[in-house]
Amino acid sequence: MPVKARRSCVSADISKHVIWINSTDYLSTIRALKIHKILVDEFKYVDSGFLEFGRRGFGVSISVTGYSTIKELWADYNEAKELSKSIATTEAHETEAKELIIQLHGEGAEL
Repeated sequence: MPVKARRSCVSADISKHVIWINSTDYLSTIRALKIHKILVDEFKYVDSGFLEFGRRGFGVSISVTGYSTIKELWADYNEAKELSKSIATTEAHETEAKELIIQLHGEGAEL
């Protein structure tokens, strides 16, 4: 049975004080890392140090924490996501994305 194609995307799950940034594959993990960095560096969120399996595909879930309302967390996430589109992908982004995926999914993970 053929494997169903999976859309490469970045999404978020937001609850009280936590933004989980989710990816589905290597390319979306690069985008997730850019969003994470913007939230930490520009919006002054705290890197919560959590890394988990993504719910779909070979992605990851990384998180930040901040003490704002859920509405403000969504607004900051959406702004960071837009800002991330203007940031060129560097070798450092690519290397970090590969390391995170391999750390969670092993050497055989799709990159």
